[in-house]
Amino acid sequence: MIEQVLYRRTVEQGYMEYCSRGLSKEEAHRVNVVMDMAASDIGDLGSGADSPFMLYPFEEMHRFCLATFQREFSMGRSNSVNHGLLIEDTEYRELVKNPEQIWGFTNKNFLSRKVNHREEMFALKALNISANAELSKDYIFQEYKLNNEGYLKFLNAVYTSLSKNKNYSCGLRIDNSKNANKVMRHLGYLIMSMLPYELREKISFCSRSVPSSIGVTVQILQEKDPEKTDITYDINTGECFVNNSSVEIMDFYLEDLLTMSDEALKDYFGVLETFRDNLKLSEGSEAEYVISKLSKLSQKPSMFASETAETQFTFINDVFSLPASNMDVINSIVVRLLPFVDSNHYMEAFNINFELYRKLDSEKESDRQIMAQIEENLIQNYNNASTEEKKRLFTLVFESEELHTRAGTILEKFVEINKIELDVSLVNEYIQLYEEFFETEWKSALYWKIVTVFKQCDIPGKEKIWNRMYNSANADAREGFFYNILCDDDEPFYKVVFNTLVNLFIKSQNQQFRERCYTRIKDVIHQEDDKYRLKILQEYNDVDEAEDFIWLETYNAIEDYISAAADVEFLRCLKDKYCKSSNPEICDLYLEYIGCVPIFELENMIRQYGQQAKTNEREDRLLNKIIYFLTRDKKKVSVAVLKVLAAVVKEESVNELASYISKLYLSTSSDSSIAIYDFLETKQPRLFNNSYLNKEYIPSYDSYWAAKLDNKILKDDRNLVSVLQYLEKLQYHKESFNKINLACQKWIAQETATAGSDYERYLKCKELCGRLGSLLHTQFGNQYYSQLMLQVQDSFWKASDIHTFDYAHWDMYKSGSVIYTQKFKDHENHVLAESIGGLLENSYVNWDKVYEILLTRKYISQDDIRNQIIKDFDEKYHNRGMSMSDPDYIAFISVNKDSLQMDYTKLFDTLQKYNHRIDEKTKYSGTSGSVINYEKKYPGIRTIKAITHPMVK
Repeated sequence: MIEQVLYRRTVEQGYMEYCSRGLSKEEAHRVNVVMDMAASDIGDLGSGADSPFMLYPFEEMHRFCLATFQREFSMGRSNSVNHGLLIEDTEYRELVKNPEQIWGFTNKNFLSRKVNHREEMFALKALNISANAELSKDYIFQEYKLNNEGYLKFLNAVYTSLSKNKNYSCGLRIDNSKNANKVMRHLGYLIMSMLPYELREKISFCSRSVPSSIGVTVQILQEKDPEKTDITYDINTGECFVNNSSVEIMDFYLEDLLTMSDEALKDYFGVLETFRDNLKLSEGSEAEYVISKLSKLSQKPSMFASETAETQFTFINDVFSLPASNMDVINSIVVRLLPFVDSNHYMEAFNINFELYRKLDSEKESDRQIMAQIEENLIQNYNNASTEEKKRLFTLVFESEELHTRAGTILEKFVEINKIELDVSLVNEYIQLYEEFFETEWKSALYWKIVTVFKQCDIPGKEKIWNRMYNSANADAREGFFYNILCDDDEPFYKVVFNTLVNLFIKSQNQQFRERCYTRIKDVIHQEDDKYRLKILQEYNDVDEAEDFIWLETYNAIEDYISAAADVEFLRCLKDKYCKSSNPEICDLYLEYIGCVPIFELENMIRQYGQQAKTNEREDRLLNKIIYFLTRDKKKVSVAVLKVLAAVVKEESVNELASYISKLYLSTSSDSSIAIYDFLETKQPRLFNNSYLNKEYIPSYDSYWAAKLDNKILKDDRNLVSVLQYLEKLQYHKESFNKINLACQKWIAQETATAGSDYERYLKCKELCGRLGSLLHTQFGNQYYSQLMLQVQDSFWKASDIHTFDYAHWDMYKSGSVIYTQKFKDHENHVLAESIGGLLENSYVNWDKVYEILLTRKYISQDDIRNQIIKDFDEKYHNRGMSMSDPDYIAFISVNKDSLQMDYTKLFDTLQKYNHRIDEKTKYSGTSGSVINYEKKYPGIRTIKAITHPMVK
């Protein structure tokens, strides 16, 4: 229903408000206030059919107001009448599809029935508008000459304002010759008929001034009216003026609308409405600008090329922002527009194309068609790009997917387009595609692209491609690529990738591929030098799969094995092979190089061998070889290691080891050799007693014997003799003999030094001489007996002097004693003993010696010794029964033994005693002669000057 509102102002009654029942008084009053404001701005309301006119939305009431303002005359008075029809939004949307229903509603229709204060207004079911020939697009165009650029610009401005909700005010300027209300009715109809349905309900019209709050408006500006609108179209000049710098006017491609008839316009906007519905926009969407423009472009995409790049991309972004659920329509149109984007902005166009491409579903037929168009667009964009930009675009597409199922077709075209300089920078991407599409026809093209890049690269560049391909997860793709690459002779490069080449050979199950790999491996092995070959051996020493092929091939290719043997790592490789290899040909190589192994390595091996509780045949062979080379090359290990070796050596190598020890460790005398002898004797008798040790013929064994000899050996004569007899058998025994000699000297000195007297010393020396005598039948005795005997004798005579003279055993001082030699003929004790020995022999007494020795201090200065000798002499004299009357004996006993002076009283008394028995004269004569003779011979005894004896007379 269409509700009515009437506002009348009279002189007599003031103002009155009327409304139909569908409105409340408040609503009616609100409408009347707006109409009164508009009417007050118009001024001359007029009274004809073309009175001022207004279309105004009341959004809160969900109604649109169609109002006229006029004057009516009653009883000679003029009254203002504002009459409004309030049409519901839904009904209004239908009415504007036929704008002649709105713009043909004149005063006559409003005043078809008198209304006064007593009568009630009623609602209308419909606007019954009769045809109006002037409400024709052709008529109005011709009447106002609108087929020009100014009006087209004005129409685009209205479109932009409505679509963008900019609320611009639009003015139609006329001169005074034209009726403002008629122009408003004509132009209002024309403008509305040339708008999409969705925009028609958003615009307001008024013959003159429009309330400022009603959004996008169109009003009439007369000749004297100021330029107060944002956009003005001057009907007289056909020009469109923009009075507001912030106004934006977009091109909606409306030029063809200028030539359409009313019916054509209806058809066109009907199609546009259908197009909008097909988009399935969400309710309340503000998308008229995009839809109308998009619809126009869908019919003629080439028009898009006239836009600036900024406008183009803004529009595309707006299109994609449409809240539509049917994007198929949008997508199909956009992809047709993108080829017409400014060619200078193909990168942006490419991004839009590709983003759309990624969103589409290739399972849908409609999307597949769009995707095909996008692919053409992308290729067009790609062709327009520079080399650097192509790289960026290619990378963009490539990185968009992990697996390039969707983008494969695009990338295939791009790869085909790319030149070699771009191929070089994208080769990694090509390789990934080659892996992914290995089972497709595209494989061959990708392969040759990669190969072309590979062949023109330097070695570092080739290596990058090789490594990337080597790390491929697609084994077939990897081997397929390498199989062809390996056809070329390029040893310097194969050297760089040697390790990966070997791994390919080892891991591949394809025999043909393995053979080709092995051919290139051999090229490197045989063309490089020994230094590189040794590196190969080290690198693959622990790789079992490489042993019988690559490792052995490399070893056999070595040119200088002697120089190679100087490399410690080479020897370690051989050692590892000896311990681990099951190939006898390889295993036994190490045994030939043992002689080249550094001593510290050999020592380590010997230690390890010694730590094992049980050894195997291979380890035993190794030890035997070590002993062999140590002996052959005369290399010494440490004594500690030698002891280990001695402990672990097998019986078959004992002789060899004994010979080795003899020659290298025992050839000279030293503390070390002595320690080795001691170890062998105490811990390893099988080596010590081994004839190959040859100890009896080397000087060091003599030193060893000398070192272990001590004084204890002298305590047992039989043991000493046995030792000496053993030493005599040795080729060298000088040091041992010297040691024994020194021991004997020390022993002699010690033994004789402990004697308390000459006789005790004599007994010790006699014993020593006897023991030394037992050595006479030995070489040692022959060499040292005399010297040692002399030491014994010296030790006696040097310790003996007149003070130690032992009269009881004076024979020991005599020439016949075992301790006497001519060397000591002048020794005082010897002289004394010899003298004492001549005093009393059988019945003869040598009184001259008796007097000289016993009665002087010439020989014996000690009184006690002399007295003891005298006593012994006297005992022997008596024991032999010799004469007591012997004048010499009487003289002997008459001497005072303390003072050695003659006791004449005793002498004469004793003489007298014995002279009584003989003739007095004879006695006297004989006696006197004897005394005289004594005095003459021994002047020390006081001379007898006168012998007075009672018997002499």
